[in-house]
Amino acid sequence: MFMAVIGHFDFYISIAACTPKAEAYLRHFMLNLPRGYKLVDKTDVAWQLVLITPDFSPLHASDLRSDLRNKLWAGYHQIWKHMDSAWNGGTLISLDNGEINDGQSVFVQLVPENVTSKKESALLANLLLSLNKSWMLQTGALPVHASAVSYKNRGYLFTGPSGAGKTTIALLSMGISDSILHDEKIFVLPENGTYQLVGSPDYNRRRWPRDYQEKKEIPETGIPINPDHKVPLTAVFVLRQSTSDYLLPLSSRSLARALISGFLDVSKVLKTSVDTLHTIRSLCELARYIPGYELNFRKNSNFYKLIDKKFPA
Repeated sequence: MFMAVIGHFDFYISIAACTPKAEAYLRHFMLNLPRGYKLVDKTDVAWQLVLITPDFSPLHASDLRSDLRNKLWAGYHQIWKHMDSAWNGGTLISLDNGEINDGQSVFVQLVPENVTSKKESALLANLLLSLNKSWMLQTGALPVHASAVSYKNRGYLFTGPSGAGKTTIALLSMGISDSILHDEKIFVLPENGTYQLVGSPDYNRRRWPRDYQEKKEIPETGIPINPDHKVPLTAVFVLRQSTSDYLLPLSSRSLARALISGFLDVSKVLKTSVDTLHTIRSLCELARYIPGYELNFRKNSNFYKLIDKKFPA
């Protein structure tokens, strides 16, 4: 059985291929990892994803513990063989945590029949991203619909409703900021009395609005996001496009309202279980601790002058 361990910060998952066909899919995926992920040399991981192709048999999983192997085989016959729609969709099945495989959280992907390597890499990337985000939520990360940058070793979060300018800010930050964490999905990590910004791993390497594409304002390789960069959060900016550049201080209540709105926006996309009330309380606490401003800006990088003045190096 072929296996690879993939990580993003403290999230590690082993991906096991039970059949030669599944191994071929996994090897292709390893050459096309989503941005932010890397192969790691680690054996003690809490999560495992098992890939199974239609030619699976217990012999293919001989390296697994017998109880896990038997459960896979039982599920294969009792569920997947009688659910064509699930089969074609590449279903993700979660096995009981703690009862098998030394307490690992074990998930199984039934690979669709005759799928191309490129298509399976896309399916596998989406599953991996979902599991990663689920893990981050379980560990207390706060998801926000926002863009974020590292600028002079400080983290700045830019949020607002769709169309407010999050992607525009990312574009204008190219060549100015140290790095762009993401232009859409950001996680805020409470850590030792501070807050750290981390971008969501990203599989869509060319993701941008059509109007930017037509104007050729984005390079051929897309926005160079850096989701494996972590930086302390210094300030939050609620975006408002304007004819001039200026900052307006926000009350902690107004900032909390904007952060909660950003959380509710992105939580619909994550499609994972999350303790909504706990997250809202944590965002309210963040709003009391981190300064917030309404950033009125034109479509140029002059707003960085406001940031330099408000937060001198």
